[in-house]
Amino acid sequence: MAGTSGSPTRPREKWLAPHAGKHYAGKRWRSERRANRDPLLVSRILEEHGVRPSRGGVLDAPCGAGRLAAAIGPGHLGLDISRSMLEEARRGGLRRLSRGDLEHLPFPDETFDAVVA
Repeated sequence: MAGTSGSPTRPREKWLAPHAGKHYAGKRWRSERRANRDPLLVSRILEEHGVRPSRGGVLDAPCGAGRLAAAIGPGHLGLDISRSMLEEARRGGLRRLSRGDLEHLPFPDETFDAVVA
């Protein structure tokens, strides 16, 4: 992938931009249909597989602006590499957040009952 200057760019670099979280949280999910689609799917999948998020917890990685938190429930921990995304998630009411890289998760094995990605 090439950046605007023609130099190679890693795809995730766009999420590291200072205002990426605000952009992602606002413009992308304006319609009610779009805003509800993924949370409904996640909720159904967790229910179908018997995951009880309040028990052992669910890792939402990358959590982005935290829009899946309500569907996941109180056992939610959001992980994202982007400070901007974590700031938006915190603005949205999430408190259990961690900054980290999906390629190098900062948790021991079997910490969570499920991972939503």
